[in-house]
Amino acid sequence: MDPSESGTGRILREALRAREDEASQVASILDVIQKLKAQILEKDRIIGIKTQQLLAARDYLHRVLAALGDPVLVIDPAGKVEFANAAALELLDDFKGDLIGRPAADLWASEDQRALFRGERLADQFSDPATQRADLTLRTRRGKQIPVAWTATVLRDEDGPAGLVGIARDVRVQRRLEEEKLRAVQALAASVAHEIRNPLGAIRNSVGLLRRDLELEGDDATLMDIVVEEAERISTIVAQFLDFARPPQPMFSEGDPGALVREVVLLAERDERAEGKGFLVHVADALPPTTFDPDLIKQVVWNLVSNALDAARERVALRVRPAGAAVEVIVADDGSGIPPEVLLHVMEPFRTTKAQGTGLGLAISKKIVEAHGGTLRIESVPGASTSVSFLLPSAPLAPSERG
Repeated sequence: MDPSESGTGRILREALRAREDEASQVASILDVIQKLKAQILEKDRIIGIKTQQLLAARDYLHRVLAALGDPVLVIDPAGKVEFANAAALELLDDFKGDLIGRPAADLWASEDQRALFRGERLADQFSDPATQRADLTLRTRRGKQIPVAWTATVLRDEDGPAGLVGIARDVRVQRRLEEEKLRAVQALAASVAHEIRNPLGAIRNSVGLLRRDLELEGDDATLMDIVVEEAERISTIVAQFLDFARPPQPMFSEGDPGALVREVVLLAERDERAEGKGFLVHVADALPPTTFDPDLIKQVVWNLVSNALDAARERVALRVRPAGAAVEVIVADDGSGIPPEVLLHVMEPFRTTKAQGTGLGLAISKKIVEAHGGTLRIESVPGASTSVSFLLPSAPLAPSERG
């Protein structure tokens, strides 16, 4: 055979073999493309089904919310109103037509309440698994103020928080009845306190004279000490009754809420209930200028810290931070939380779960904070923790502005 022909044949055979390999590779690529196309089509089909299911679930949720008698607002993570049922539209009648898509912060009566629906405070609400409750005040475009009991919870989907669903129950009638009842209770508390105070003073003076004149020992001395301690306890209760009966009259001056909180913590660390428990305190570097009555606000912070010490397992956390033009103070414990049925009434006077409590601490604290134009809120996760916070506006608000 001619060598040159043999070489040519070999080249041709190699060329044919290369073409066959290329054809095989092209076929393989086409096969992969077909499989990918089939997978994409299948995923598109599944996404379509899931989308339809989500839209159906969303539509069903909206129908359920629309049927509720109480006003319902759904707020998206950007802080805008995404949905409002018929009751909400009726309550906020002058926002009809442009309520959806409007910043939720625009709907509230005071700056400290508007701050709840902006920035860091809004993000906190979306990250909080607990049901949130607060007494707030809606304000219509015409300036009409409507007190509401606000209950909110986070709506979640596969991607995380999708919306904040809030029920704004109109409490105008309930508020009037409560104010009438409160006035009657305050009058009774003042009367009882004054009736107790005079004989109590006589008892304390008499015990003081007996301790001075009699040289008591053993059980007699112990019994006398018990009388003194119990008289002091009754005196404290009487003082709480009088505090509750008298409306707070703050003496405003510019101050540093962070320094005040640190002072209270220094006192609390020496409390026997603090043994084995730690305090975590965080005060923001830059706080808005704030005016408040230091004695009254110290009373509020001490009451919240005292409650937290009673409940905490290992730690009490305090935080002071800006909230818009206001300052927010938060006191949290890692205790067992508050059952929902108790949380509904926890700020009412004479409501307590403590053996030694009067049930007036939170009621008095709420009155003091409101006298400063602020709001007091309680959030609790049963079995886990409780957080109590209050807002202090940058300046005391006029009565017409208070929420």
